[in-house]
Amino acid sequence: MIYAGILAGGIGSRMGNVPLPKQFLDLDGKPILIHTVEKFLLANEFDKIFIATPQKWVSHTEDTLRKHQINDDRIEVVQGGSDRNETIM
Repeated sequence: MIYAGILAGGIGSRMGNVPLPKQFLDLDGKPILIHTVEKFLLANEFDKIFIATPQKWVSHTEDTLRKHQINDDRIEVVQGGSDRNETIM
């Protein structure tokens, strides 16, 4: 099986005063995360696509996917670690 991982745990602290973590900010009418997920879904080689996000944003991530009609069985939202390296592991 071939797995893909989307690390969506950043909070955008270097972006200044923004209302949401950067992956949920709109770019051309939809969140950056949705642009990313759509590109991963184009690659039929992936058997599973994991989206790792902080625990407090898991529900928001799932809601965002539903809102944008992303309902592919290959996608699974998971809780990330305390930092990037832990999330990757």
